[in-house]
Amino acid sequence: MPVRFQVDPDFYDHPKTIGMSDAATALWVRAGSYSAAKLSDGFIAEHVLALLSRTPEEAADELVRRGLWKRCRGGFKFHQWSPRNLTRARVEADQERERERKRRDRAANAKKPERNRNPQASPGIVRAESDPTPDGIQAESDQSPSVSMSVSVSESVSKSSSTRRTAREDDDDQTQRIDQKITDLLQELTGRTVPPEWAARVRRQLLDGRDVDKPIAYITRALRERPRDYLPPSTPPAKPVPPLPPLGERDNTATNSRGRQLVEQALGRRAPAPDGEA
Repeated sequence: MPVRFQVDPDFYDHPKTIGMSDAATALWVRAGSYSAAKLSDGFIAEHVLALLSRTPEEAADELVRRGLWKRCRGGFKFHQWSPRNLTRARVEADQERERERKRRDRAANAKKPERNRNPQASPGIVRAESDPTPDGIQAESDQSPSVSMSVSVSESVSKSSSTRRTAREDDDDQTQRIDQKITDLLQELTGRTVPPEWAARVRRQLLDGRDVDKPIAYITRALRERPRDYLPPSTPPAKPVPPLPPLGERDNTATNSRGRQLVEQALGRRAPAPDGEA
């Protein structure tokens, strides 16, 4: 299994990353790539930061404030590295299994007879000279297995299509159960009801790219640890505009005085100045 640093598809608008500076974003991505390459399980030594960022102190502090990193002895640690990325123990175990598989294959090949390991040593099937067929036409007895084979292949394809359709239906049911569980948990833990599309986004964030045996249990544990991290960003309510008073209750004295003055000027007569004006 190739070792990669996982970046969730909703990283760009996750509550922890909205408004994050470009320097902190670049440091987070580069540090994740570094940790995956070095198999450090999400640990970034403090002296390594200078290799990954031009402003390591400010960017690292921002990642800590946003909950993406934690300070630890000698450096920093990614938040929830192991649920989202391969650990050193997992990679080394996979490599050892692959080496063991290759050893078993080599040992099995060594025990096979030479003619089985060399495909040219096994002669092909040759028709006996006493059983010729005119113009190379195959006999009926030789043709019947082909008919049987095509029927078997058709049946196999039909069964395979039915199996795939059933698997898709099961996956859809599982997806609906997971999304409903996310909605119920966030309502229970935060008192907020999220729309279905947000529940689907949280599901993809937690499960995509991960081999999880029990997805509902995994999601339940993640949401109970930090439920508010998986809520959509809230917007402050709009400030209400005070209603205008009824027409008869408005103070229009100055407006009416100015209007009378303009009318008098238009008629060529000088109107008296309004109260309080020169």
